[in-house]
Amino acid sequence: DTEDPEATGEAAGDSAKEARTDGNVQRKNTRTWAEENDYNTQKLFQKLFCDDIKYLLTMESLWKNRKDRQPPNPQEWDCLPSSPNVTQAGDVTLADQKVWSVAECATQMDTAIA
Repeated sequence: DTEDPEATGEAAGDSAKEARTDGNVQRKNTRTWAEENDYNTQKLFQKLFCDDIKYLLTMESLWKNRKDRQPPNPQEWDCLPSSPNVTQAGDVTLADQKVWSVAECATQMDTAIA
């Protein structure tokens, strides 16, 4: 991709420079894209947590020096984990201290956008 920030300079080659100058890629910012899709929660979720992550995973140089963490996993709206991916402390008594699952986060996102 010509917009890969790590593919600039010598690593990008001449084709990336040509692609930018002749304007063969039309980009939209996320807000414009969301407006065009009527802020559809499932489409937004798909873009942010699946499509964009899949795109980032194609950038191998982005992940090769990050030994301390694993690359993210794309999430599909219809297949979200219903349990948190971290262990909940046993003494949690307040609702705002509860660790949410990805499915609960998606529900909150849907509520906030609707």
